[in-house]
Amino acid sequence: IATIKRIIGRDMLLMDFTPALVEKVVNELYYTRKHSKSHCSAVLSTIKRAFKYAKKAHYINDISEYMDLSLAPRPTTREELDKKQNKFLSHEELSSCLEQLQKMNQRVALAVEFIALTGVRNGELAAFRPQDYHQAERCITVSGSIMQCCKLRDPKARSTPKNVYSYRSVHLSPRAMEIVHWFLLTNKKAAAWDPTYRDLGYIFTSKRGTPICRNLYDYLAKVNVPGKHITPHIFRHTFISFMAEQGAP
Repeated sequence: IATIKRIIGRDMLLMDFTPALVEKVVNELYYTRKHSKSHCSAVLSTIKRAFKYAKKAHYINDISEYMDLSLAPRPTTREELDKKQNKFLSHEELSSCLEQLQKMNQRVALAVEFIALTGVRNGELAAFRPQDYHQAERCITVSGSIMQCCKLRDPKARSTPKNVYSYRSVHLSPRAMEIVHWFLLTNKKAAAWDPTYRDLGYIFTSKRGTPICRNLYDYLAKVNVPGKHITPHIFRHTFISFMAEQGAP
């Protein structure tokens, strides 16, 4: 919406915003300014929704020409290719990242490795509970996500996953199961012997018992992998790239 307002100005009337002008605006963004296809598609989709509303409100009768507008893919630029490369790690880069984290915080290193092994989101990882882990079936069930805008000790911090497709069972490799067992055992010891540890019912926790999600950002900011911006989500992309290497669709 902000992009559209910048382009057309505040004084333009709906009836002056013709299909030809819409096409010119979107093409300018996509083909000339080289904005991403997802951004330009979102701009075009927002404009179409505005005209759908206009027709529903009887401000305009025919919107078929607006609905026919679309974006034809353009050749990918060198910068876009580089950006895609920066979204995942190679095997060597992942190893370097995990080695650096292991020296800083073992809990964080293992949590990050688990994301790279399973492809779960950071919030999903933090929301896993012991009852979500099914050892016999060698899987873990995604049924929630931690909202980082809440206090992590607040029961309301655990919410639903990102969308309906996010509810799923994730198969675990032997190494992923080792990591789960390490957290379960370590947390059990901490709950019994460490007075600062509070058991809130989660698997992947900090040394105080809170969901580990915020700790990841603090430590990943200290990791140095040349040319890569390290966030929890890069390990999800890394998992997907490794799966693609093995021929997964």
